[in-house]
Amino acid sequence: MAASARVVATASPAPLGYRSMTAGSRARWLSLVALCWALASRGATGSACAPCQPDLCEFVQCAVPELTARDECGCCERCLGAEGERCGGTRRGARCGPGLVCVSQRQAEAPEVDADAEEGTGRCVCKEDGAVCGSDGRSYGSVCALHLHSWRALLDGRERVRKAHDGECKLGIEKKKPAKHSSLDAIPLIPWINQLLVPK
Repeated sequence: MAASARVVATASPAPLGYRSMTAGSRARWLSLVALCWALASRGATGSACAPCQPDLCEFVQCAVPELTARDECGCCERCLGAEGERCGGTRRGARCGPGLVCVSQRQAEAPEVDADAEEGTGRCVCKEDGAVCGSDGRSYGSVCALHLHSWRALLDGRERVRKAHDGECKLGIEKKKPAKHSSLDAIPLIPWINQLLVPK
């Protein structure tokens, strides 16, 4: 009997190519590729933080020291936006100051208006809505406006302005009620003095 050679076809190991991956492996691989691409493009645009060199930072003069903060790399000083100022984007002042949030205005703008990312697309708005009365007797549109005025007052050497109450200040200044007079106060003293001092 002739022995026949039996050829056994064995499956060669699958190549480590994309087609041989399971669905879960593909997803992880794509995520890794996307992460590497994002990190590489971030470094290419220069937005990654380089070693801090304070002598290369631009001088900034903010409205008040309370609106000064470090940039996203923690190196250079930047001015934070005050209420009503632009925010967002990549320029200095892209972040809002304490008590403020950046509210996007793209929805309110006309479609043909395309604000540059450098300029920002929002406005700094006070988190607490509504007018307040200050300890100086003035009404402020928001507690954030009061804080800004107070910070400026301190810079000028004046007293800090605090929130007296919510809502606008009352229009009329409350006058002190006059003290009640005794019966002697009702007697006119001037004519008596004239009679005593005038010679007859």
